[in-house]
Amino acid sequence: PSLQDLRGSRVPPAQPCGDDEPMICTHTSGTTGVPKLVVHSPYTIVGVNSRLETARIPFLSTRPDDVVAACVAFVHVRSITWLAGQLALPPAKAVVLADSDPETVVETLREHRPTTLEACPNIFQRWENLTGTHPELFERVRAFISTFDAIHPRTVRAFLETSKRRGAVWGQSWGQSEVGPVSLAVYTRRKIRRGEGKATAVTTNVGRPVPVVTRVRVVDPQTRRRVRRGRSGLVMVKTKGRCLDYLGETDRHQAKIWDGWWNTGDIGVRTLTGGLRILDREVDVIPGTSGIDLESVLLERLPEASEVVVLGVPGRPPVPVLSVEGDRGLDPERWRAATADLPELDEPVLIDWEDFPRTGTWKVRRPQLRERLFGTRLAHGTGRWT
Repeated sequence: PSLQDLRGSRVPPAQPCGDDEPMICTHTSGTTGVPKLVVHSPYTIVGVNSRLETARIPFLSTRPDDVVAACVAFVHVRSITWLAGQLALPPAKAVVLADSDPETVVETLREHRPTTLEACPNIFQRWENLTGTHPELFERVRAFISTFDAIHPRTVRAFLETSKRRGAVWGQSWGQSEVGPVSLAVYTRRKIRRGEGKATAVTTNVGRPVPVVTRVRVVDPQTRRRVRRGRSGLVMVKTKGRCLDYLGETDRHQAKIWDGWWNTGDIGVRTLTGGLRILDREVDVIPGTSGIDLESVLLERLPEASEVVVLGVPGRPPVPVLSVEGDRGLDPERWRAATADLPELDEPVLIDWEDFPRTGTWKVRRPQLRERLFGTRLAHGTGRWT
């Protein structure tokens, strides 16, 4: 039947499934290949993973007078938990930005000035210029929120400095489609300023595990034994919000469960104070350094760069791939000054911003970029836990 055939028909009664039965299937970002199809139940997706959305968290939780704006992938599991938050703690107005194009964003936010704003990290990065050309759009924002991918300090600083709210903050939630939110970090203007000039990005510290909901440990990839705090290893998560399965890939799902703990495939460090630092995806690891940190430092030191991705390519130093604003190119002297105290890097490769292959959540597809530029998908990481 067509939609026209159904017009005017009686609405059938709801038939909710059991709390532990499959309810919804959404896809992952797919940064390393074909996205996986993640199966969640009402209990895992609403009962557990939406808890952070409905909890009253100082500075971040929605207030009755808020104008909440969001530009995320609405086919992603994040949209389910976001919607739960709006229903549980309804704002004065919810603004859905279905298009991240800067011109569209300006038109929409000019009419609906947000007090909280959420977007994918690379969308915020795309909007950075708006903080200079249209700062009035963000002056009422008291809380910026990001998830999906690493956020860079330069981006956080640009938006926090534009807000006229005295106590404006940036909340970064780190997690995965399979397990929901794992940790939460809050950055203030002061914290971001204190991190300026450092070789380690303050935003790689993604905070502490969500109390009651999640537990985190870091283990040796070979022995599976926990490593000491301050040492890097695979990040493992234990939560009741873990997905039920990968649709059609049960073996792949089971292979990522290690003695009841979920293997995230991320390399990280548990700090001495209990926080969690994310260094890289295991598949994207660069021996002896962190690609995320290098990217943040280069973006900080090269304001003309609109995107920086550092690729690990066997047989050569880490390769920085950049796009710059306009047709200015990259000044060799500025490049030498920006990289003088960094680990050895290969010659930079310049491409247009539009030529970075991206997922539906705006993450850069590094394997495809590596293959396109260098004709190989070989990397330093194994990719066994993607």
